[in-house]
Parts: sequence; C-alpha cells; structure tokens
Amino acid sequence: MHRKFLFVLLLLFCLTLNVSAKESCKVNNATKICTETKGQYYYENTYVYQNSSLKKYKEITKIKKSKDKKIVFSSLTKTYSSKGVFVKSYYFLKDKNGSLIKDIAIKAHSNGKESQNVEKRYTKNKVTYVLVKKYTKKSYLNYYLLTDTSKDKRVVKKAFNKKGKVLNIKTYYYNKDNKLLKYLKEDRYSSGRKKQVQQKNYSEGILSLTINKYYKNTKKNKLYSVKEYKYDSKGCKTRRLIKYYNKQYRYHGFKETKYNTNNKQIISEYKKMYYVGTKLLASKTDYTYENNKLINATTNYYNYLGTRYQLNVKKYNSNNKLTSNLTSKYSNKMITLQTGYTYQGSTYAYLHREYLNGKVKLYDKTTYKNNTITKTNYYRAYYDNNGLLTNDEEYEYSNGEIVKQRKDDISAKAVTKSYPVAKGVITSPSWHYAASFGGGWHPGIDVATYKVSKYGYAQPIKVFSDATVIKRSNLCKTTKSYGCSGGFGNYVVVAMEYQGKYYTIIYAHQTKLNSKTASHKKIIDQDKKGYKKNDIIGYVGSSGNSTGYHIHVQVQEHRYAKSIDDIKKRYKATNSPLFGVNYNLLGNNKDIFVVNPDILFNLKYY
Repeated sequence: MHRKFLFVLLLLFCLTLNVSAKESCKVNNATKICTETKGQYYYENTYVYQNSSLKKYKEITKIKKSKDKKIVFSSLTKTYSSKGVFVKSYYFLKDKNGSLIKDIAIKAHSNGKESQNVEKRYTKNKVTYVLVKKYTKKSYLNYYLLTDTSKDKRVVKKAFNKKGKVLNIKTYYYNKDNKLLKYLKEDRYSSGRKKQVQQKNYSEGILSLTINKYYKNTKKNKLYSVKEYKYDSKGCKTRRLIKYYNKQYRYHGFKETKYNTNNKQIISEYKKMYYVGTKLLASKTDYTYENNKLINATTNYYNYLGTRYQLNVKKYNSNNKLTSNLTSKYSNKMITLQTGYTYQGSTYAYLHREYLNGKVKLYDKTTYKNNTITKTNYYRAYYDNNGLLTNDEEYEYSNGEIVKQRKDDISAKAVTKSYPVAKGVITSPSWHYAASFGGGWHPGIDVATYKVSKYGYAQPIKVFSDATVIKRSNLCKTTKSYGCSGGFGNYVVVAMEYQGKYYTIIYAHQTKLNSKTASHKKIIDQDKKGYKKNDIIGYVGSSGNSTGYHIHVQVQEHRYAKSIDDIKKRYKATNSPLFGVNYNLLGNNKDIFVVNPDILFNLKYY
C-alpha cells in the first residue's frame, strides 16, 4: 500500500512538471506567442486575434523548429475571417535534412466548411503524390489521387452523389514517360453495387476494350454481360465479343462480330446461346452483311439432345427493311411445318405450309395490301396409309372469287348440299389430325368459302333443321380477330331434335354481327323466336384461331336429354359452348358424344 502511494505521488509530480513546462506565453496587444522546448525540438505557436480582448482570432500559426532554431521542420497556419469563420489553412513537413516531405493546403466554403483539401508528398523535393478532395457544402464532390514513381503513375478520380456515395471511379495508369497504359472506369448503382466497369489497355498503340455489366438486384456483384473489343495499331476495330451470364453467374452464350479494318464494314457476325449451366447449344444465329448492312439472319434452335427442331430465317433489303420472316419446324431432322411472312412495301403475304415425310401436305398463301386480303392460294395433298400421294387440289382466289383451280376429283371434296353454306371446299374433315394450331383431333368439319357478291366474303350460314339458339358469342371485335372466344371466334350454338334424338351444333369463326345492319339485326332478333330450316343464323368469317374464311361445324349428341329445355339447363350449369364441364342436373355426365357430321348432313369428303 505504501509503495502504491509513493508511485501515485511520483506520477502527479511528473505531470505537474510536464504541465508547467508545456507552454510559456507572452501577449502583445492582439498577438499571443507561446513557446515550448521538448527534447531537441523547439515549438513556437503564434495566435493573432481580432482585438486585444483575445476572444476571437483570425489566424493561428504553429511552428516546429530544431533546438538551435535553424531548421523549421513543420508549420501550420490557419486563417479566419473577420467573423471568426475558417477560411483556409496550410501545413508543411520536412525531414531532419530540411527536405520537404509533404504539405497540405485546405480551403473552406463561406460557411467555414471544408471545400478543398490538397495533399502533396515529395521525394527529394519533387512531387510524387497528390491527393485532392473536393466537397460540396454537404458532402464529397469528387476525389483525385495521383501517384508517381520511377516506373509508373496512377491517377484516380471519384465522383460522389449528394449522400456521399460513390457514383463512379476513373483510374489512369501511365508509364515513366507519361504515356497512358491502362484506363479503368467503374459506374455504380445508387445502392453502391457495381453497375458497369470499362477497361482499356494500350500497348504500342494497340487497344483492347472490355466492358463488364452487372445485375442490379443481387446480393453480390454478379456479371450480366462482358463486351470485349479489339483494335489494330491504327485504332480500327477488328473484333467484338459479347459474353452473356445469368444471375447464378453461369456462362450463357456469346455473340461475335468481325470487321474489315479498311472500310470498317462487318465481315461476319454470329451468336451462340447455351442452355443454362451447360455447354449444350440451345440456339445459333448467323448474320450476313453487305456494305455494312444486314441482309440475312439465320437462327437454328436445338434441343437437349443436340438435334435441331426449329429454323428461323429473316431477310432484309438494302434499306434495312424486313422482306421475309419464315420459321420452320423439324421432327427427326425432317421439316414438318413452315409459317411466316414475306413483305414488299405495303403488300405482304402470310405463308403456312405443312409437310408429310418432307412433302408438302398443306399450303396456304394469303396476300394483303394495306391490311386487306387481295389474293389467297390453297393447296392440299392427300396420302394413303403408306404415305403415297393419292390426291391433290389447288385453288387460287382473287378478291374472293376463284380464278384458278386444279383438282383430281372435285366432286369428292366439294360441298354439294345446301347446308351449311351454298358453296365451299372441305379443307379439314372430321377426325382429321390438324397441325395448324398445335395439333389435336379435329372434332368437326372446316368448310372454306369464296365470295358471294351479295354478302362479300361473308357467305350466309343456314340451319339444317328447326333450331333454338342456346348461346351466341359476338365478342370478337372484327371479322378477322385472332385468338378471341377461346379460339372459336364469333360463334352460335343451336339445339335441335332430329329423328328422335337431341343435338347441339356450334358454328364457329363467324363474322361479327352489327346490330345497325338490317340483315344482322334480323338474325339477332330471331335468336329469341327460334329458326326454321334453311334460315340464316350468321355469316362465314375468320375470327378466333383461323387462317382464312371458313366455317367450323361441330355436332354433339345429348344421349339422355328429353327436350330442348334439358339442354338449356345443361348450358346454364356449365356456360360452355361445348358443354365440357361435369354437372348433376341430368344424371349421367357422360351422355354427350361428339359425332361425325355425316350423321346429319351425309357429306362426302376425304
């Protein structure tokens, strides 16, 4: 205990001596000079005030000297305004030999907050390092850093937003001859994550540029794409390579372009995309250029087995306008379907081809001008069970009228009865496998029609027998609206009794009925009264899933229905034109059968 007490007394005595020796000051009017000696150094602090009251000062100078006062090792000077607001300061530091090591110069805004801070470092009295910080009145504005050695020099520039977060960073690398070697630029999102990084490398005049893009909303900086550019010694671009990545940082594919350095035109360009996380080729696009303008783009698509299943070919004219866009599908390396458009100014044509064992089975070509059909071509080929061609037919329509036809036995394919339209061609018979809209059994018949002068494209549709309207859908906005009403387009469902059985018939893809047109209004009004045999219940159109003017007729037998009212109850319960939903009003829910229209109409077709 006694030893501890003596130790405390000794410590207090030393502190007292230190305090007493810390500073000796003299006041002369508004100037206060304080001196102090520590070891081999002598300190001199000068304070200059506004007046003799010494309450406010405008300048302070602190100087560190050698004991003999011959060498000044450091000096700090602060300057204030007449209101006592900080204006600027300057500080320098020297070594024992008097050589300058560094200096710092600071300036302030009018409010006294720091506006600029310049720090310089020296080697043998030569500047080797400069650090410049600039501030707005609230935060950082930008930041410069320069380093210089005998080998290279580096300059870094930073820009900040109002919240003090870095927006971008620019870094320049120079050799000892002050020649630029490399340039880096990093842009950031507002969250602080990397947005894009550019890097330019220079070597004997040859330049390469790399641009890395990053995803915005990821926990880590993950690459979105990498662009690499190559230039020759004259600065002409020779190659561009773009690499793509997904959010799991997995390599996804690339696109490469090569250039002619003499005329800067594209020599070739192609793109390869891979399945995510694999090196299996998903698609490949080849581009062909003429006079630096794209004239052809061909894309092949592959499945996981490496087999091509689809081909898309786009062609362009010299004005970079698309002239054709055709897509082909393959199965077992053989083409099965081809669809697309060809263009020529305001005129364009829609093509639809289906193939069987490499041979054309179905060919449709419809020509439009200013979105109005001007010409239509149909070609159908029929094959036996061995895939041999047994029959074909060809029709050409112009403004709705047949101008050319070629067929082997038209009587076997033409509609000769007065139902459901006066004239037409059965293009898809019942139970035929139709591939136009994804495939599937065709539970009905499609009858293509041509123009009747009185009705335009819209031939009248007549009922087979006395009928009651169950449902009429007139939702498609135009006669040629695609995809509406579940693909059926504008349709009407009627119920009838025939030879002691009850049936419903749907007539689909009709033209839109306009209540302002007298003939259309009469049909709509007749819905409530019912129809007699051969009454008109609508007009042929091309609404819904349709490639041309035709009527789809589908017949369903209601086995357990005892009256038209039973069918109405069923529809009320399902609200479906095909009654495809289970219900419990009539007992057995399997009493609906889709039947071949021949049962009612006795039509002949292949």
